[in-house]
Amino acid sequence: MRIHFDHLSVESGLSPYGGSAEPWTIEAMSTDAAVRIDAALVDYVDGGELLSGQLDAFAAALETDGPLPVSVHDARPVIELLTAIYQSAATGQPVALPIGADHPGYRSWHDQT
Repeated sequence: MRIHFDHLSVESGLSPYGGSAEPWTIEAMSTDAAVRIDAALVDYVDGGELLSGQLDAFAAALETDGPLPVSVHDARPVIELLTAIYQSAATGQPVALPIGADHPGYRSWHDQT
């Protein structure tokens, strides 16, 4: 997987079933970007792979009363995108984002058609 942004490019390892596994390559597009990337990663700790890593992070947050690794605010755009994908697949029509309360998939992905 290769992702390009304005100030950096990120590339995952080549394993087809372990795309989030090491090694990742992060290439800064400028010296300023490199400094900001280094600062952002200074306290980085590998949290594990895929679902097990996510569940470990949530369990640790609950056990320590710490912040959840992903907030509802962070998750909402992803859930809206998935809702749009499911609706579009079911109807064969494009779906506009953001998803509002009047959207058929807002409360459930069942029976969206």
